[in-house]
Amino acid sequence: MTVRLSPQKVSKILRNYFSGMSQCEIAKKAVVDQSTVSIYSSRFKQRAAEVGLLAAGKEFGVFNEINALRSLSAELSKYSLTVEEANQGLKIMRTFITLGIALDQHTTLIKVCGKIADPSFVQAALKLTRIETECNMSYEEVVSRFERVTLELPSTEKN
Repeated sequence: MTVRLSPQKVSKILRNYFSGMSQCEIAKKAVVDQSTVSIYSSRFKQRAAEVGLLAAGKEFGVFNEINALRSLSAELSKYSLTVEEANQGLKIMRTFITLGIALDQHTTLIKVCGKIADPSFVQAALKLTRIETECNMSYEEVVSRFERVTLELPSTEKN
């Protein structure tokens, strides 16, 4: 016998389902059996097959969640990304953030990673290390001095 739940409780179960929670986690959170979660998620899928995803979303009170998932799917499709590729990108982004790399630096860092295979990249890194050692300066000091000299260069060239 299927447990009859209020429409609000069914919506909450389905929202958790669409957010990626396992049926066991949803069951604990909703204080129902896992089989109840399975039944209601199956009912939603069956209804979506009959009337369409958006209509079923409205009927089950999860239209916003279905619409958000549709938008995400459209974005992935626009960039020809699979879910797995998007997941890998998210992991990379989270790693950058964990390493303290600001969001506006991610694209630059990715370009740098692409250049690592270029033999001249290794030579540039070795040269920078040699300059740091010879000048007894940190990378930041070397770059700061370079930037300052570069800014002064136009006025020097005029003389």
